[in-house]
Amino acid sequence: MDKELVNRLENEVKEYKAIQTEINKINQSRSSLLSQLGENEMVKKELELQKDGEVYKLVGPVLIKQDLAEANSHVAKRIDYISSELKRLEEIFSDLEKKFEAKRNKVIELQVSLQKQAQKGAVK
Repeated sequence: MDKELVNRLENEVKEYKAIQTEINKINQSRSSLLSQLGENEMVKKELELQKDGEVYKLVGPVLIKQDLAEANSHVAKRIDYISSELKRLEEIFSDLEKKFEAKRNKVIELQVSLQKQAQKGAVK
């Protein structure tokens, strides 16, 4: 067998696994952001139900009174930030998926080449 081909296959497999690891990290981050987004949307709905304008924010072990408009503003900013991060992660995920497919195809191509060489060597 061609050692160069074997080395190329090993390198491609390493890169393939690295991309797979990155995809898993992106999925974990995405999952975390989705749960944060859901929590913040629930907070936003709760704030919309407030009539008296008294809202308290937990800062460390202490509840601090906060203006309703200010609380709404903070929650809206968090939702915007989380949404933009999700969009950014989706773009990264899409790029990684394309790279993943390309690497997978390259690995398959190299494996087929090695198998052909092995069959030629066995026939001789």
